[in-house]
Amino acid sequence: MIDEHDAGAGSETPNESPEGAEAEQAERPGRPGPLSEIQGFVEDMFENIRTLGPTVPGRHPRMEMAESSNAYYYQLDLPGVTRDSVELETVGDELRLSGRRARSEYPDGAVVQRTERVYGRFQRTFRIPSDVDVDGIRAKLEHGILELRLPRRGDGDGRKVSID
Repeated sequence: MIDEHDAGAGSETPNESPEGAEAEQAERPGRPGPLSEIQGFVEDMFENIRTLGPTVPGRHPRMEMAESSNAYYYQLDLPGVTRDSVELETVGDELRLSGRRARSEYPDGAVVQRTERVYGRFQRTFRIPSDVDVDGIRAKLEHGILELRLPRRGDGDGRKVSID
């Protein structure tokens, strides 16, 4: 049996130099680069400080964020979570997600011998960018993925200010 940590051991990769890694990264658009990974690490670190405790896997849903000229998009992993057990609300300039993942039940009085799953309450808070139309925020939960769309206000949403 091959240990997943040893699967690449002894094999040579074609791009071992930093220049090769940059070229390989440029050839794969849409794949997060090193800066985005660092940004995610720093955001998680500050979220841990903000909540005064370590992040427990499953209690801080993992997410991915993308943006276009029209909107911000978030996808959060919520496996085994139903719509009824999730709340999403805006408070000030924050978008707050909270919910609960229920423990699985097994038939015939089966007793769990091992688990790697996390059950119970979870939460995640995001700062809403200043150019978001809060009334237009939409959410969809499907196949264990919560998709959020935060539309940006268009240039036409401004107003003319009269000068007295």
